[in-house]
Amino acid sequence: MADIVMSDILWVLLLGLLGGLVHDVVNNNGFTKWNIDKSVPAVLKLGSIGSMILGIAAALVTYASTVGSAAAGTSVPFTQLIVIAFTSGIGGGAILNAYVSKQTANVNQATTKVKMATAKLAAHHFCTSKDAEAASKFIAALESV
Repeated sequence: MADIVMSDILWVLLLGLLGGLVHDVVNNNGFTKWNIDKSVPAVLKLGSIGSMILGIAAALVTYASTVGSAAAGTSVPFTQLIVIAFTSGIGGGAILNAYVSKQTANVNQATTKVKMATAKLAAHHFCTSKDAEAASKFIAALESV
């Protein structure tokens, strides 16, 4: 089982690299050389090497999320692995940006839920029995948000 997973990861690395190269050739009409932009601040532009790195990273992230969502004990078919890794490599930075945006949205949603729970707890804790009606209205308003 460990050999299959390592083999899958090696294929993902290779196909992500090839996808990154395809992305670079299609978008730049050929391979691009790395250079240093001497504007302030100086920026190292990696060219085709950067596209390959982004392709590898995108393919690994996509593979990890695909395998992570698969049922326990199942594996991804090899043809699906090829398609996922290669197309993710072509997508490169766009795939990584989408993944980061999704994770940020999940964190923001979880933070909102925690804040809501804290506000409900505070309303229950600090309201006296005399203000039970006000507490109920406050909690109802929180739940409607």
